[in-house]
Amino acid sequence: MSAALQRNIDKEAAARIAAADALQGRIATLESRLNDAGALAAAFSALVPNARATNNTQVSLGVGNYGGSNALAAGMFHYVGHNVLLNAGVSTAFNNHGTAVRAGVTFGW
Repeated sequence: MSAALQRNIDKEAAARIAAADALQGRIATLESRLNDAGALAAAFSALVPNARATNNTQVSLGVGNYGGSNALAAGMFHYVGHNVLLNAGVSTAFNNHGTAVRAGVTFGW
């Protein structure tokens, strides 16, 4: 094999290794972000209004963990009337500092 051919093979191999390493880094970042999303969702799911509360406004806190990521959520619930509940919340993950927000309204009859 000629020296020029060997250099081309070595150059191509190095480029493919670098591309594989870059892809592995992107996959690891995506995995971390997905774990954060799971933790955010778990923390949000802990925000539940207290049906036995006697006042119209309530505050709720929740924590979540998924795949080694942790998150904290805070929410507020407010009964506008007997049949309408407004709610809002915010959650933040600690690993990548991702933050999510939510809001909703519930009607009853």
